[in-house]
Amino acid sequence: MIDSGSIIGYDTNMSSRDGDESLSLSTASWPSPATDYVDRAMSIDREVLTGSTFVVRVHGDELAPLGIREGDRLVVDLSLPPVVGQVIVVEAQGQRWVGRYACTNGRAALVVGERRLPLTGAVRSWGVVTYGLHHFTPEPLWP
Repeated sequence: MIDSGSIIGYDTNMSSRDGDESLSLSTASWPSPATDYVDRAMSIDREVLTGSTFVVRVHGDELAPLGIREGDRLVVDLSLPPVVGQVIVVEAQGQRWVGRYACTNGRAALVVGERRLPLTGAVRSWGVVTYGLHHFTPEPLWP
């Protein structure tokens, strides 16, 4: 489950996204062939966050079989339509729930563990999970 207080919006008017940050070399002779292999610096906001994404925090361990645990952050894209098998967020009774999107006999549902929540007018898809951020807690090497 995701509680409404943990939804973090994203400002799409960031100037770093608009500019091309690729390396530019200026020479008086032929350009270096090595410039074909120069990558731009990695930027999470440019790679992961788009104009219709939100970052949400997960509460509960019901999705541990999917690798999603308590406290993880999920990047949810509201502009994508759900596809069978994807992890999605649905809105139901004022709360948001995360699970796998399934369709059986033409009926769409959110599957969380053994539970199926049919998608109806009262339960609707809110967005598709595109990325997950998982915090790795250091474990002691020896007990």
